[in-house]
Amino acid sequence: MMKWITVTILLIMLTVPAVAADVTVTAEKGTVGKLANFTITINTKKYTETTPIDAVLVMDCSGSMLRWGNIITDVSYVTITRSYTKVGEFKLDRPSDVEIMLQKPLDIYTPDDEFEAYIVNKDTGQTFPIKKGLSVVRWNNVPPGKYEVYARLMHCCCCKEDLRIFCVELPPERLTLVKSAAKSFVDLLKDNDRVAVVEFTSYGLDYWDYTKVIEHLTNDKNDVKSAIDSLNALGGTPMGYGLQLAIDELNYNGRTDANKVIILLSDGWWNTGPDPMVVVNDAIAHGYKIYTIGYGGADENTLKAIAEKTGGKYYYAANESDLKEIYSEIAKEIVCVGKNAVLKLKLTNVTFVKSDPDCTRNGNVLTWNIGDLKPGTLNFTVTVKATKEGTFKVADGWLNYTAPNGTEVSKKFEVYMTFVNHPPKIEVFGKTEIYELEWLDLTIRVTDPDGHAVSLSYVAPISGIFVRKNATTWELKWMPSSNFVESGTRTFTITFVAKDEYNKTAEKNVTVTVHDRQKWLVMWTDKENATVYEGNTTCIGVHVNSSSDYTITFDVENASNGTYVASLQNLGNVWTFYFTPQYDFTNSVKNVTVVFKAENKEGLTASASVNITVKNVNVTTWAKVLPKGELEIPTKGKIYVGEPIYLKITFINATAGNVTVNGVEIWRDKLTPPVDERTVIFVPNAAGEYRIVVWAINGSIATPTNFVPIDVSIKPIS
Repeated sequence: MMKWITVTILLIMLTVPAVAADVTVTAEKGTVGKLANFTITINTKKYTETTPIDAVLVMDCSGSMLRWGNIITDVSYVTITRSYTKVGEFKLDRPSDVEIMLQKPLDIYTPDDEFEAYIVNKDTGQTFPIKKGLSVVRWNNVPPGKYEVYARLMHCCCCKEDLRIFCVELPPERLTLVKSAAKSFVDLLKDNDRVAVVEFTSYGLDYWDYTKVIEHLTNDKNDVKSAIDSLNALGGTPMGYGLQLAIDELNYNGRTDANKVIILLSDGWWNTGPDPMVVVNDAIAHGYKIYTIGYGGADENTLKAIAEKTGGKYYYAANESDLKEIYSEIAKEIVCVGKNAVLKLKLTNVTFVKSDPDCTRNGNVLTWNIGDLKPGTLNFTVTVKATKEGTFKVADGWLNYTAPNGTEVSKKFEVYMTFVNHPPKIEVFGKTEIYELEWLDLTIRVTDPDGHAVSLSYVAPISGIFVRKNATTWELKWMPSSNFVESGTRTFTITFVAKDEYNKTAEKNVTVTVHDRQKWLVMWTDKENATVYEGNTTCIGVHVNSSSDYTITFDVENASNGTYVASLQNLGNVWTFYFTPQYDFTNSVKNVTVVFKAENKEGLTASASVNITVKNVNVTTWAKVLPKGELEIPTKGKIYVGEPIYLKITFINATAGNVTVNGVEIWRDKLTPPVDERTVIFVPNAAGEYRIVVWAINGSIATPTNFVPIDVSIKPIS
């Protein structure tokens, strides 16, 4: 899991303006050689001053602004022909007048562009009268319901089909809604902010006399709102000329210390005057951002391009609510608490990988040209790699900007990070007690918790064959000579040293014992740890190799006499130790250590030990997650000696079954999961108390059932 630490940073203000921006750094606890992040947060929520705003509202007052303004369908492109074609559907929740817009992209028409349309109620089949128009048609008092729209071209011209922009609109007129939303924007500005209003329209080909600044930059909100109320819709869409007048207004009347922006609203395509995409280059040259709002059948591609090229944003509105929300968002967007902001970092002790957002990089210097600082937070995340561990400085940083009062502010900070490098892990496998002329064959596995590449070497008083098998495994082989040991044994240490690619090391010492071929005694067990449940038996192999006859004994530590049965039997070259804890051995879990000792006639001694964990058969927490068996014994009265007992057992998710009576196994068999039903017959040969336990085995894990062992009383034959 990644951990994050908050780094204390040093902020040096070269001047003392009103607080506008705080800088904090959070840094991830990284791993050497791996990707790690630190994040610089610029917080401008606690600003006390803002840069004054000079905003110009550029308002589309073309004839299409007389269309209705509540769009209730998606704006889409459709093709109409000489034949009636379904062009869309809409739904009314209440009675209303309805307008169908079928606008040509440039919104310029000839008589040949006239179309007819009608609407049909899908539920009642009622058809409303055919209407004729060039761009829109209307019906009054349309009742609620679901409707289909059909339209066709009326005239046969050189084109057999026509591409139109389609939508369904309800009253009131667009210009009415735009006026209301624009005035709400004016009310959101502060007293030292100023607004100008430009309307763009034309009469025929004349746009110079009809596109004009109707209110110059002023902080008198009432004058601005009165100017907005005076707007009227007429003629074409000279959008480029409207933008040029707005740029000129900011050039001649804008304040040098103000944040100068243009807010352009249009419901169509420019069709007269200069190309707005050419005019916008003048705004870019002066650093003026343009925010654009598309409404109705607007040319979204052009409006988006204007906003993106100047660093502004594009919005789309479908009704009055959208318009007010958009103007409100723009009012927040243009608030500035610092201008010409630049964040710069100089990295040290780490390697740069990437940043979010992207930065300009010059060697180890990273630069973000932020521009305007707005209220809120900005996050800059840098991803780096380090080649050393510890806590150290990874960057010097600077945030520079111009405060609203014109003061230049510089804040310096330092970034510290902590990197860790975990040592490799060394495991050694193989027999470490050998005889002269016998191979020492060790396998060494090295793994790195951090996933680094590793190397391995060793230090020892011997010189063996040392081979790397793969990326994590080595093999060491060596054979002692016939006179390596003078008498008895000789012991030495091999030190394995593992190193990762960043020089983090780990050591592991392995003791090797070499026995004289003439005199030796070696003892070991085939396992170091074992687990057994009460009533079950575990078997442990004990190996002894001696140059002469020997005796062997064992001692069970941490267990009381009478609570277990243990024996040691000689089966050729291997001794087998049997250990059976009784049912009352423990109430939970108990660890037992068995120590084996051997001594031969030459006086040599050896020992070995094994740890045995004894678990209680009634510990239900074990049974909940392991295979189980369910035992049923028919109850038909008294059970007598010699009378068979039929044990009906259902095994669930078990691969082998086992039944013990008084700790002695009477049945074991392979099972087929998931459910295997068996009947086991037990014939008691003597009267007395019997305890029957069912075991379930899954793989190599033996576990008890989750039932209390069943006690059965056997009566003598009378």
